[in-house]
Amino acid sequence: MGAFYGDPEPWQPLAERLGLAEYLGQRFAALSGGQQQRLSIALALIGRPKVAILDELSTGLDRRARREVWQLVRDIREAGTTVLLVTHIDLEALRELDGVEAVRTDAGRVVVEGAEDAALRVLAHLADQGIAPRRLRVTDGSLDSAYLDLTLRASQEDPA
Repeated sequence: MGAFYGDPEPWQPLAERLGLAEYLGQRFAALSGGQQQRLSIALALIGRPKVAILDELSTGLDRRARREVWQLVRDIREAGTTVLLVTHIDLEALRELDGVEAVRTDAGRVVVEGAEDAALRVLAHLADQGIAPRRLRVTDGSLDSAYLDLTLRASQEDPA
């Protein structure tokens, strides 16, 4: 792939950094899911892009590989590449966590409701997926806030 670019990233160090050096002779289909993901990352970066769009970056990676890939992303950002990370939160997986009572989206946000320890389980799940929540807010519900939420929703739905 590097031959397609005028000034490619040297592929050997990139392959070594991503733990792919020993698998270079294998077909893509013979690689594990994590190895395929790391190869996809290498192919996205070999052309020294000015902007790299990385979709589901940590899918299939174990904790160690995930840490190494995130360090690689930090390094290429410091070298001047703009990195756009695309991720999809599996709401069904969040719904299945112990203590989670409801999961919904609201104006581009994911809202999780549940027992007192649900927040820790949700955060652990997100961390396992390599997702760092932004503008995280954990609130303790009260009867007053529940009443206000319900009446506000009812007034927005009622056209009269």
